[in-house]
Amino acid sequence: MIRSDRLSDLPDHLLQQILSFLPTQEAIATSLLSKRWTSLWTGSPTLHFDALNFRSSIFFVEFVEHALIFFRNSNHVQIFRLRFGSSGIQPDDNIVNWVTTVINKLKVEELDLCFTSYWFSVDLSSEILNSSAMRVLKLNGVTVSTDYSVNLPSLEVLHLERVIFPEFRCLVMLLTGCPRLEELKLNLFVIFAITKATKIESLQHLVSSKPSFLVRLKRFCFDQFKASETQYRVARFIMDNAKALSTVSIICRSSVNSLPNNAKKVIHMP
Repeated sequence: MIRSDRLSDLPDHLLQQILSFLPTQEAIATSLLSKRWTSLWTGSPTLHFDALNFRSSIFFVEFVEHALIFFRNSNHVQIFRLRFGSSGIQPDDNIVNWVTTVINKLKVEELDLCFTSYWFSVDLSSEILNSSAMRVLKLNGVTVSTDYSVNLPSLEVLHLERVIFPEFRCLVMLLTGCPRLEELKLNLFVIFAITKATKIESLQHLVSSKPSFLVRLKRFCFDQFKASETQYRVARFIMDNAKALSTVSIICRSSVNSLPNNAKKVIHMP
């Protein structure tokens, strides 16, 4: 008795949803299963490229370039994930072109960029921080400066991990460009060019001119391995301006006795 292929009998949209949980390289490999699967991967709502799956940067770049060709006229791609690890493949200028394509042409709603082996080495392009369609932005291992404007009117979720800001103003300018932000996560972030706490409070005039600054923020997560007093003040600044906060998570591995001076006064939630 020959068993029927129950998986292949599922409708296209369900199979494409299943493929969306796989890296794009593996999703494309399913096209070899049968004629039924030949082009199913081109309808996946997720593009997920991981450099760890490639031994050569040439092969990785060619693979991404060719894969994007199939989606150049698509309107169903919702999520774009790009990850670089410890494979030895270096992120380069191709990243700007890829991100520009998925933001301007594909209108992705979720962008996830992760550079785990390149601590603060990747500078964001202006295209990444200017998108009317993006609802979720997750950045890991990048540098954010204020050399360009920020306009993310639909953004609701912002996760920043291992992100460096040359100055606190960069973070404030980023947040002012996200009027619909509801969830903010700061994990292992670093801010340079701050020597006195007054430099943080002095930026209050920037948010006072933006009536929409953090007015919708409901969830805030502050996760630092060993937070400094400056970083605590950043958290305090955000909480003071986010009047609609309903969930706050503050995680720090430092012991109470090792906290910097006045840190316990900075975080005060009666």
